[in-house]
Amino acid sequence: MHIKKIIIIASCVLILCVGIVGVALFKNNKEETTIESNIYQTKSYITEDIKENLQKCNVNLCLSEEYTPEKLLKDADEIVIASVISIDSATAKEGLFGITRGKIVINNSLKGNFKTGDIVQYAKNGGIFTMAEWESTQPEAANAKRAYLRQKEGLDLDLNNTYIEIGFDSDCKIEEGKTYLMYLKKYEESYEIIGLDIGLREVNMPKVDIVTPNSLDVEKLQVKNNKTGEFEPLESYINTHIIAQ
Repeated sequence: MHIKKIIIIASCVLILCVGIVGVALFKNNKEETTIESNIYQTKSYITEDIKENLQKCNVNLCLSEEYTPEKLLKDADEIVIASVISIDSATAKEGLFGITRGKIVINNSLKGNFKTGDIVQYAKNGGIFTMAEWESTQPEAANAKRAYLRQKEGLDLDLNNTYIEIGFDSDCKIEEGKTYLMYLKKYEESYEIIGLDIGLREVNMPKVDIVTPNSLDVEKLQVKNNKTGEFEPLESYINTHIIAQ
């Protein structure tokens, strides 16, 4: 279904200065798998209907300290190669940011205590929500202004079936069925994907519908450089930025 342009006050690209400390703290639990044979069907709450009724809002973060592999090596509690089983949900938060939650299964542990086959709940900043949910977290004056502008343009939107995606310009999207190099930070029982485009890098493996965890041969794999868009040898990255430090 075609959706008319959604009006959001001024530009949807905002400049936000934040510290290097994580944008949000999450509370998610690590859980042990009970699924027979360790075979997992991938899933995502983001349906084709949602994608067709979606307005993107990119946020430009101004960091007090730039993320680097060396910085993240110190900050991360766990560094893993993991496959995404699911993107379960997203919740809008006061202000602009939201939280996406789901599950990953560990293939290789490069730092920390995870083992191959461990199931971990992840949390990631940003997400896709209904406009109704997102506006429920926004100031009343801003919502009134948006309603006025929609009325002025003759837009009659069902806010419960119109969606907004909050994402960062310098981030990497996460997809179910794909495998990534991930830097994870533990807070109580949660595991936050940290470091934006440095802390989440796609591994050159095909997207799959069924995930079966295995220890991967890093010599045969490549990892994506999100700044250049090129894939680089994963073994070289690990030796340079993780093992050698």
